[in-house]
Parts: sequence; structure tokens; C-alpha cells
Amino acid sequence: MTVDVVKVELTFDGVPEADEENPGGFLCLNGDDDNDDGTVDKDDVGPTTGEDDLRSLVVDVAGGLTEGTVELTLPEGADKVALYEDADRSGPVTLPDSWDMIELPVTLWVEGVETSSAARDVRLQADYTGPDGPCFDEVYLTELQVDLDVDSDRDGTISSGDSDEDTWTYGVGSNGAVILCNDDDDDNNGIADNTGADGDMINGPGGTYGKWPAS
Repeated sequence: MTVDVVKVELTFDGVPEADEENPGGFLCLNGDDDNDDGTVDKDDVGPTTGEDDLRSLVVDVAGGLTEGTVELTLPEGADKVALYEDADRSGPVTLPDSWDMIELPVTLWVEGVETSSAARDVRLQADYTGPDGPCFDEVYLTELQVDLDVDSDRDGTISSGDSDEDTWTYGVGSNGAVILCNDDDDDNNGIADNTGADGDMINGPGGTYGKWPAS
């Protein structure tokens, strides 16, 4: 008797197999502007020059099989990711999609287009169908958005909706945060607040300025 051992392998960005379901993989929202065209990359039409936010997804089957097919589906979180054939967002892939054994392994690229509302709320699944199946593998993803905010529109408040965070221009009514040098002496001890023991001072008794918040 000959027994073929089949193993479907769905690998996201090098995440170890033991971690594929929990904690799963992590993907950042593609909300920057790598090609400087004024549009966030996830909303670009067509490829994005300089794109560096997509993550690899490899579909494969171990066991040396020549018969059968593998189908890739997105049972959960279809509104949160997009898939492409290339890392520059070219060759959009619509799921479900399938491949014959001779075409494997296949490398696709995953883009984050909507942040997760809960951990592990995106699930990708690869199913093998053939004379030695069926069998499957799956990987869970959580999509994050990292956002560093300052008062980039100079209105005295910090909010995630501030525009032009990546540029700075001079003058009243312009954009980009202004940070004052904390070289005064709020506690009147003869030492500038940004030096020596006063280096950790935020608000001295003589004033409320020096260090500015970011969120």
C-alpha cells in the first residue's frame, strides 16, 4: 500500500505555522502615500510606485502531488484586505481563486484596506481537492493602523483628522507642528528647563509650556 501525505501550506509574511491561527498575522492599513500623488495608496487606481506596505502570502501543497487543485478563499474579513499578484499593487486577485498543482507555489500580496474591529477578524483559507484530499490550511490576520498625531494644522488641538501631516511650511496659516525650544526657566532655579535635573520638567510653577503632547 502506498500512502501519500498531503499538507496544504498557507504562509503569511513568514508567520510560523504554530502562530497562524493564534495570534495570527498582523497587517497595517495601507494609508500612506508612497508615490506622493496626494491619494492614500489603498485608494490608488492601478500600481503604486514605491509601494512597501503589502505583505506576502504563499500558497503551496507539500507532498509532490501532480493531481488536484488548491482554492484560496476569504471566509471572513473580505472588506478589510485586497490581494494582488505583485507587491506594487499590480494584478488584482479576486477570491475565490484556484490553481493546479503544477502552478504551485504561488505568491500573492495582501494589502490592508480597512482596520480590524476585533482581533483575528480576517481569515484566509486554502483548500486542496484531489485524489488524496480534501485537506486545508488557514491563517488569521488582524489589521492595524498606526497613527502619530501632532497639531499639524496649528489650531491648538490634536486630532487624527489633521491634514498635511507629512509636510511643513513656514508662515501663519501654514501646516506642520511648531515645537518651541524648552530653554526658559519656569521654576526660577537658574537652570534651563531642558537641561540637567530640570530636563524632566513639563510644567514649572512659573508657566505651562515647554513640552508638547503627541497622541
